[in-house]
Amino acid sequence: MLEQLRQSHIPLTAVIVEKDTPPPRPPLSECIKQLGYRTTASVLWRAFTEAVLPGLPAFRYRRFASTVRRVTDFNSPESQAMLSALRPDLILLGGSRILKRATLECARLAVLNAHPGLLPAYRGVDVIAWALHNGDPVGVSVHVVDGGIDTGAVIMTQELQVARGESIPILKARAEALAAVMMSQVVRQIFTTGRIDATSVTGPRGPLYRQMPKDIRAALDRKLSVE
Repeated sequence: MLEQLRQSHIPLTAVIVEKDTPPPRPPLSECIKQLGYRTTASVLWRAFTEAVLPGLPAFRYRRFASTVRRVTDFNSPESQAMLSALRPDLILLGGSRILKRATLECARLAVLNAHPGLLPAYRGVDVIAWALHNGDPVGVSVHVVDGGIDTGAVIMTQELQVARGESIPILKARAEALAAVMMSQVVRQIFTTGRIDATSVTGPRGPLYRQMPKDIRAALDRKLSVE
Protein backbone atom coordinates (compact mmCIF):
# COMPACT_ATOMS: atom_id res chain seq x y z
CA MET A 1 0.00 0.00 0.00
CA LEU A 2 2.85 2.40 0.81
CA GLU A 3 4.44 1.73 -2.55
CA GLN A 4 1.14 2.30 -4.35
CA LEU A 5 0.59 5.58 -2.51
CA ARG A 6 4.08 6.73 -3.46
CA GLN A 7 3.54 5.84 -7.11
CA SER A 8 0.30 7.84 -7.01
CA HIS A 9 2.24 10.91 -5.71
CA ILE A 10 0.23 11.03 -2.50
CA PRO A 11 2.28 12.80 0.22
CA LEU A 12 2.70 10.93 3.48
CA THR A 13 3.68 12.86 6.59
CA ALA A 14 4.67 9.86 8.69
CA VAL A 15 4.66 6.09 9.00
CA ILE A 16 3.91 4.74 12.47
CA VAL A 17 4.66 1.09 13.13
CA GLU A 18 3.43 -0.85 16.12
CA LYS A 19 6.03 -2.91 17.94
CA ASP A 20 4.37 -5.26 20.38
CA THR A 21 5.05 -8.64 21.90
CA PRO A 22 4.61 -11.06 19.00
CA PRO A 23 1.81 -13.60 19.41
CA PRO A 24 2.66 -17.30 19.53
CA ARG A 25 3.46 -18.47 16.02
CA PRO A 26 1.53 -21.43 14.61
CA PRO A 27 3.52 -24.35 13.18
CA LEU A 28 5.34 -23.58 9.94
CA SER A 29 3.11 -25.96 7.99
CA GLU A 30 0.02 -24.09 9.21
CA CYS A 31 1.55 -20.73 8.23
CA ILE A 32 2.27 -22.02 4.73
CA LYS A 33 -1.27 -23.38 4.44
CA GLN A 34 -2.83 -20.09 5.54
CA LEU A 35 -0.47 -17.63 3.84
CA GLY A 36 1.32 -19.52 1.08
CA TYR A 37 5.05 -20.06 0.67
CA ARG A 38 5.91 -16.57 -0.54
CA THR A 39 4.13 -14.62 2.22
CA THR A 40 5.37 -17.03 4.92
CA ALA A 41 8.95 -16.58 3.73
CA SER A 42 8.49 -12.80 3.76
CA VAL A 43 7.10 -12.83 7.31
CA LEU A 44 9.93 -15.04 8.60
CA TRP A 45 12.58 -12.93 6.89
CA ARG A 46 11.12 -9.71 8.31
CA ALA A 47 11.03 -11.17 11.82
CA PHE A 48 14.64 -12.34 11.51
CA THR A 49 16.00 -9.06 10.16
CA GLU A 50 14.15 -6.99 12.78
CA ALA A 51 15.58 -9.19 15.53
CA VAL A 52 19.12 -8.79 14.17
CA LEU A 53 18.77 -5.14 13.09
CA PRO A 54 16.23 -3.34 15.33
CA GLY A 55 16.62 -0.12 13.35
CA LEU A 56 15.73 -1.74 10.04
CA PRO A 57 11.99 -0.82 10.02
CA ALA A 58 12.82 2.89 10.19
CA PHE A 59 15.29 2.48 7.36
CA ARG A 60 12.80 0.50 5.26
CA TYR A 61 9.96 3.00 5.66
CA ARG A 62 12.12 6.12 5.29
CA ARG A 63 11.62 6.15 1.52
CA PHE A 64 7.88 6.58 2.03
CA ALA A 65 7.89 9.33 4.66
CA SER A 66 10.45 11.55 6.37
CA THR A 67 9.06 10.67 9.81
CA VAL A 68 9.05 7.04 10.95
CA ARG A 69 8.11 6.11 14.50
CA ARG A 70 7.61 2.85 16.39
CA VAL A 71 5.14 2.59 19.26
CA THR A 72 4.16 -0.25 21.53
CA ASP A 73 0.43 0.33 21.03
CA PHE A 74 -1.43 2.52 18.53
CA ASN A 75 -3.84 3.43 21.34
CA SER A 76 -1.15 4.42 23.85
CA PRO A 77 -0.92 8.00 25.14
CA GLU A 78 2.47 8.16 23.39
CA SER A 79 0.90 7.29 20.05
CA GLN A 80 -2.04 9.65 20.51
CA ALA A 81 0.28 12.53 21.45
CA MET A 82 2.39 11.84 18.36
CA LEU A 83 -0.65 11.80 16.09
CA SER A 84 -2.02 14.99 17.64
CA ALA A 85 1.29 16.73 17.01
CA LEU A 86 1.35 15.56 13.38
CA ARG A 87 -2.22 16.85 12.82
CA PRO A 88 -2.94 14.49 9.90
CA ASP A 89 -5.86 15.03 7.54
CA LEU A 90 -6.19 11.28 7.07
CA ILE A 91 -4.89 8.23 8.91
CA LEU A 92 -4.57 5.16 6.69
CA LEU A 93 -4.44 1.72 8.25
CA GLY A 94 -2.23 -1.03 6.92
CA GLY A 95 -3.15 -3.70 9.43
CA SER A 96 -4.06 -2.58 12.93
CA ARG A 97 -5.61 -3.50 16.22
CA ILE A 98 -9.04 -1.99 17.02
CA LEU A 99 -8.47 1.73 17.55
CA LYS A 100 -10.00 3.63 20.44
CA ARG A 101 -12.07 6.75 19.96
CA ALA A 102 -9.26 9.05 21.17
CA THR A 103 -6.94 7.64 18.49
CA LEU A 104 -9.55 7.92 15.75
CA GLU A 105 -10.19 11.56 16.63
CA CYS A 106 -6.56 12.47 15.86
CA ALA A 107 -7.42 12.57 12.14
CA ARG A 108 -8.95 15.83 10.93
CA LEU A 109 -11.06 14.16 8.25
CA ALA A 110 -11.15 10.41 8.88
CA VAL A 111 -9.34 7.15 9.50
CA LEU A 112 -9.56 4.88 6.45
CA ASN A 113 -9.14 1.13 6.13
CA ALA A 114 -9.05 -1.23 3.15
CA HIS A 115 -10.86 -4.41 4.17
CA PRO A 116 -10.51 -7.68 2.17
CA GLY A 117 -14.24 -8.33 2.15
CA LEU A 118 -17.42 -6.87 0.68
CA LEU A 119 -19.03 -4.72 3.36
CA PRO A 120 -21.43 -4.64 5.09
CA ALA A 121 -21.95 -8.38 4.59
CA TYR A 122 -18.47 -9.67 5.42
CA ARG A 123 -16.90 -8.18 8.52
CA GLY A 124 -14.08 -9.60 10.61
CA VAL A 125 -11.34 -12.03 9.59
CA ASP A 126 -10.98 -14.87 7.07
CA VAL A 127 -13.78 -13.24 5.10
CA ILE A 128 -12.44 -14.37 1.71
CA ALA A 129 -12.59 -17.97 2.87
CA TRP A 130 -16.02 -17.50 4.45
CA ALA A 131 -17.42 -15.87 1.30
CA LEU A 132 -16.16 -18.79 -0.81
CA HIS A 133 -17.59 -21.24 1.71
CA ASN A 134 -20.97 -19.48 1.52
CA GLY A 135 -20.91 -19.27 -2.27
CA ASP A 136 -20.79 -15.45 -2.27
CA PRO A 137 -18.57 -13.02 -4.23
CA VAL A 138 -15.27 -11.94 -2.72
CA GLY A 139 -13.85 -8.45 -2.92
CA VAL A 140 -12.40 -5.42 -1.17
CA SER A 141 -13.98 -2.43 0.56
CA VAL A 142 -12.47 0.90 1.57
CA HIS A 143 -14.36 2.34 4.52
CA VAL A 144 -14.26 4.96 7.24
CA VAL A 145 -13.17 3.49 10.56
CA ASP A 146 -15.52 4.11 13.47
CA GLY A 147 -15.75 2.61 16.94
CA GLY A 148 -16.99 -0.76 15.68
CA ILE A 149 -15.38 -3.58 13.73
CA ASP A 150 -15.75 -2.90 9.98
CA THR A 151 -18.95 -0.96 10.64
CA GLY A 152 -18.04 2.48 9.27
CA ALA A 153 -19.41 4.19 6.18
CA VAL A 154 -18.33 2.51 2.94
CA ILE A 155 -16.50 4.61 0.33
CA MET A 156 -15.67 2.07 -2.38
CA THR A 157 -16.18 -1.63 -3.05
CA GLN A 158 -14.91 -3.85 -5.85
CA GLU A 159 -15.41 -7.53 -6.52
CA LEU A 160 -12.42 -9.78 -7.10
CA GLN A 161 -12.86 -12.29 -9.89
CA VAL A 162 -11.95 -15.83 -8.88
CA ALA A 163 -10.14 -17.83 -11.55
CA ARG A 164 -10.16 -21.60 -11.82
CA GLY A 165 -7.57 -23.25 -9.61
CA GLU A 166 -6.83 -20.21 -7.41
CA SER A 167 -6.13 -21.02 -3.78
CA ILE A 168 -7.09 -18.90 -0.79
CA PRO A 169 -3.50 -17.61 -0.24
CA ILE A 170 -3.39 -16.47 -3.88
CA LEU A 171 -6.75 -14.73 -3.52
CA LYS A 172 -5.58 -13.04 -0.30
CA ALA A 173 -2.49 -11.71 -2.08
CA ARG A 174 -4.61 -10.42 -4.97
CA ALA A 175 -7.01 -8.81 -2.50
CA GLU A 176 -4.10 -7.02 -0.78
CA ALA A 177 -2.87 -5.70 -4.13
CA LEU A 178 -6.37 -4.50 -5.03
CA ALA A 179 -6.75 -2.91 -1.58
CA ALA A 180 -3.60 -0.85 -2.16
CA VAL A 181 -4.87 0.42 -5.52
CA MET A 182 -8.33 1.24 -4.14
CA MET A 183 -6.92 3.09 -1.12
CA SER A 184 -4.78 5.23 -3.42
CA GLN A 185 -7.79 6.00 -5.60
CA VAL A 186 -9.90 6.98 -2.58
CA VAL A 187 -7.21 9.24 -1.09
CA ARG A 188 -6.60 10.92 -4.44
CA GLN A 189 -10.34 11.51 -4.81
CA ILE A 190 -10.51 13.05 -1.32
CA PHE A 191 -7.57 15.36 -2.02
CA THR A 192 -9.11 16.40 -5.34
CA THR A 193 -12.68 17.03 -4.17
CA GLY A 194 -12.03 17.99 -0.55
CA ARG A 195 -14.74 15.66 0.69
CA ILE A 196 -15.36 12.00 1.51
CA ASP A 197 -18.13 10.42 -0.53
CA ALA A 198 -19.19 7.57 1.73
CA THR A 199 -22.40 5.63 2.17
CA SER A 200 -23.52 4.98 5.72
CA VAL A 201 -24.72 1.45 6.41
CA THR A 202 -28.36 1.75 7.41
CA GLY A 203 -29.60 -1.81 6.83
CA PRO A 204 -28.60 -5.03 8.55
CA ARG A 205 -24.91 -5.86 8.66
CA GLY A 206 -23.46 -9.29 8.18
CA PRO A 207 -22.17 -11.32 11.13
CA LEU A 208 -18.72 -10.70 12.56
CA TYR A 209 -16.68 -13.56 11.14
CA ARG A 210 -13.94 -15.20 13.19
CA GLN A 211 -11.05 -17.40 12.11
CA MET A 212 -12.37 -20.32 10.08
CA PRO A 213 -12.17 -23.66 11.94
CA LYS A 214 -9.61 -26.09 10.58
CA ASP A 215 -12.13 -28.74 9.49
CA ILE A 216 -14.20 -26.23 7.49
CA ARG A 217 -11.05 -24.77 5.96
CA ALA A 218 -9.79 -28.22 4.96
CA ALA A 219 -13.10 -29.01 3.28
CA LEU A 220 -13.01 -25.68 1.44
CA ASP A 221 -9.43 -26.30 0.27
CA ARG A 222 -10.48 -29.69 -1.11
CA LYS A 223 -13.45 -28.15 -2.86
CA LEU A 224 -11.33 -25.43 -4.48
CA SER A 225 -8.70 -27.93 -5.63
CA VAL A 226 -11.39 -30.04 -7.32
CA GLU A 227 -13.09 -27.05 -8.96
